[in-house]
Amino acid sequence: MYVCAISAFGWAETVFTPFFERFWFLEYHENFELPNEPRYARVREWIDACITHPAAQQMTKEEVVKLCYDDSKNAGNGALLPGRVHSSMALEPDWRARPWSPKNNYEHSATVAELGL
Repeated sequence: MYVCAISAFGWAETVFTPFFERFWFLEYHENFELPNEPRYARVREWIDACITHPAAQQMTKEEVVKLCYDDSKNAGNGALLPGRVHSSMALEPDWRARPWSPKNNYEHSATVAELGL
C-alpha cells in the first residue's frame, strides 16, 4: 500500500501546493471535488499531504476564496475589473472582515459592496 508522507517539503511541493490550494476556489464556486475513486487515491494523498504540511500554512481556504475572486473574472494579479477602484487582492479592508463572495460566481459578477471592498 502506498503511503504519502512528506518528510521534506521539496521543489515539487513548493511548486504545486499553491495550485492545490486554488482548488478550494473551485470547491467553493463549482462544488468541484476530486472523484473518490481508487485511481485518484495517490493524488488525493499528495494534495492532502501538501496542504496540511507546516510549510504550507500561510493561506487558508477563506483567504484564497476571497482574494482570488477577480481571477475567475480574468482579472488576476490585482488587475481591476471594469467599474472597480479596488481589486479583490487589495490589502484593505482586511480579507477577514470581508464577506464571502457569492457562490454563483459565473452567473453573477459581485459588486464592490458584495465583496466588502
